[in-house]
Amino acid sequence: MRVICRHLALLCGALWALASATPVRAAVVTVFTTASGPTALQVGQSTTIEVSAVVSGATGPSDGLFTYDLDLIAANLLPGQPSLLSVLPATRVGVNDSLYGGGDGLVTASGLAGIHGGFDAKDVGLTGPVVLFRVVVTGTGTGTMMVTPGPAVDPYGFDFLVYQSPPSETMVVYAGGILLQVLPDDDGGDPDHGGPPTNVPLPAAWLIGAIGAPVSLVYRWARSPKARAE
Repeated sequence: MRVICRHLALLCGALWALASATPVRAAVVTVFTTASGPTALQVGQSTTIEVSAVVSGATGPSDGLFTYDLDLIAANLLPGQPSLLSVLPATRVGVNDSLYGGGDGLVTASGLAGIHGGFDAKDVGLTGPVVLFRVVVTGTGTGTMMVTPGPAVDPYGFDFLVYQSPPSETMVVYAGGILLQVLPDDDGGDPDHGGPPTNVPLPAAWLIGAIGAPVSLVYRWARSPKARAE
């Protein structure tokens, strides 16, 4: 009997160790930022920024994107500094506003806040990146701007939700923003800012790019309804 009990104890210990070593499966939403036009603009010229997302590690064929809630900001804009870009509200793609609500974003000093929407189809983003929205930006002053999406949490509570994986098992990775350069117009002028071209420092943008995923996860928990209740 002692031998049997010992063997059972060893078996239970092995099963526990195996379960502990098995990683928790997580859906990963990766967010990309591209430009469908030039990334070097003259003052007064425009380009279109596209923000896309893809889901990997889904639990099944119905674990696609459900909702998103994002900001689009000039990451290296210093406090009190005028932006080198003007933006128009986003054009969102494939969303159902009558069912989930939605918004094209609120224009702010640093970009757009609260671009959000939801999808009817349950397989969005499973077979490849899908465009979430497009934003037209126009150069207004010379220099460089790092434009990047980031998490917003109102009104849905999370930057991304997928259909089946719970938020605690969904990781969001921001693959980095896009660097736009605004050059003087053909006459060499800079009518909105004056003076010679200026280079805006970029440390904040590189920091966001380096730690984007951890920041997203911490921000998601900190702004979740459970955390706010605590």
